[in-house]
Amino acid sequence: MSRKGIAWIVSCVMVASAGVSAYANGRGLHKKLYVVPAPLTADGQGKAAIDGKLGDWDLSGQLFMYVVQETSEMQSARFAMMYDDDALYLSGIVHDPSPMMDRHDPNVDPEKAWDADVCQIYMCLDPALGYPLTNLGTFNNQADPRVATMYLWHFTDRKEANLACFRSFADGPHRPDLCANGVIPRDKFQAAYVKAGDGRGYTFEYRIPWQTLGTKALPKPGALVAGVVQFDWSAPDGLKTAGGSAWAYDVMGSPGFPFQSPACWGKFVFSEKGNLPKELVEEGMPPEKALPLTFTYSVPEDSDVSVVLFDANGMAARTLVAQGARRAGENVERWDGLDNDGKPLPPGTYTWKGLYHQPIKTKFILSAHNSSQPPYKTDDNTGGWGADHGTATTVCAVGDRMVLAWSMSESGWGIIGTDLAGKKRWGIKHNAEDIATDGARLFVVGDHGCNGAESVKVFDAKDGRPLNWGNGKPALDPPDGGDAKTNVAAAVAYAKGTVYASWPARNLVGVYDGQSGALKAAWPVPEPRRLCRALPRAHCEERQAVRLGHGGLFEHAVHA
Repeated sequence: MSRKGIAWIVSCVMVASAGVSAYANGRGLHKKLYVVPAPLTADGQGKAAIDGKLGDWDLSGQLFMYVVQETSEMQSARFAMMYDDDALYLSGIVHDPSPMMDRHDPNVDPEKAWDADVCQIYMCLDPALGYPLTNLGTFNNQADPRVATMYLWHFTDRKEANLACFRSFADGPHRPDLCANGVIPRDKFQAAYVKAGDGRGYTFEYRIPWQTLGTKALPKPGALVAGVVQFDWSAPDGLKTAGGSAWAYDVMGSPGFPFQSPACWGKFVFSEKGNLPKELVEEGMPPEKALPLTFTYSVPEDSDVSVVLFDANGMAARTLVAQGARRAGENVERWDGLDNDGKPLPPGTYTWKGLYHQPIKTKFILSAHNSSQPPYKTDDNTGGWGADHGTATTVCAVGDRMVLAWSMSESGWGIIGTDLAGKKRWGIKHNAEDIATDGARLFVVGDHGCNGAESVKVFDAKDGRPLNWGNGKPALDPPDGGDAKTNVAAAVAYAKGTVYASWPARNLVGVYDGQSGALKAAWPVPEPRRLCRALPRAHCEERQAVRLGHGGLFEHAVHA
């Protein structure tokens, strides 16, 4: 039989009965995490070198985190924290079949860094707030400068360690005085990543000064703050995760969504001493399943494996593994001596048999809501169609491609590019009310969905990757004046190196340099809406027509 087909594995084991109930879901395994003092040298100086090697760490407070127990060999992390008077230290040893894949550029879209290989820390920075944080706001509802969300990721394209820090439960950077986009400057922290020798994981460590975090009241020994740790694992392209099957939340006080409310966060306890006993670190955890009977076997490739135990009469006595993911090479199975009903099996000789195969895949016959082929998501991003929320809003022709947009997306795509036959070529999570193009870039307004922005963003027309304007900003600045309510763009147009954006609540049309994004002029126009280009009336000038909300037309002469 082919090695890539089904293979049987046979062996024998002797039974002994023991065991207790186990948990397979890794969400919220721990209710607290001990932040231990950073070790000191004889002269009282910290000795943790930020080099991706943890031999100089006190790892006694380290916690083991995973999505589900069955896949923990491929998706898990051992996470630890330390502190001293100057800084907070974070480290992780991560199992990952495609390690350090996060292609979200910190200069362009750092707020999307969560959607690939990343470690996220939700943390209260002021012990005076107490525990639990039941008086703070919820998702995108209230910001508190004493509560922050940190993204720790390795940007694949430039092989650089990054740190971004945002306000929890509201948009915007945690330290706007340090960075406008939330990305902490590199001279304000230290970090290192090292890929595992077998290419199936990595180690990272960070040293983040309390001053960088803007902490006013330093946590003292014995202090307690609310916090959560989250690890995400990327799809092979480094641009998205596999959803909930690739997210591990841990350190939770109660069930809930940590990114929506702090009420479910667990405890970060700043220990007075290091070298903590394991019993203290794991206090309150459910007992792990006793698995005294162990056997090993090898599979030739990463596979789904099923293993069943048979008694002396050839009857199935226990299913040990049902289509569980296992890595190529030697694997270990452990058994508690119980049958499928949780009852002890009588002593005797039992035979286990197993099979391996590539993951079983579904075959989609049809889809009710789109016209793409195939109608489901694919790794190359050509499958599936548009948004899963909202309505279709606009379409834009770009050479031999078409770009279509929707008002809101979450699991689907808010903007897609197709060829002229309607075949989808790429899709992105951003949304749009209006799009213009210069043939190489897309100018997008109305990204009010999960990646909300009130201004005009710029994207690469080839694949939808977000870009910055020439001035380094991700969006156009509104004309001077206005406020958060009125500085909302409604439409965009492009002509001969110039971008035009309408600001209806301001009764203005902004005129911008198409490369730098710099504002050149602001035309007064009553309630301007969609923009279009009119035919020139003379050789010496061209006229831009601005369609008004009430259907009228305003013309502004621009000398060529």
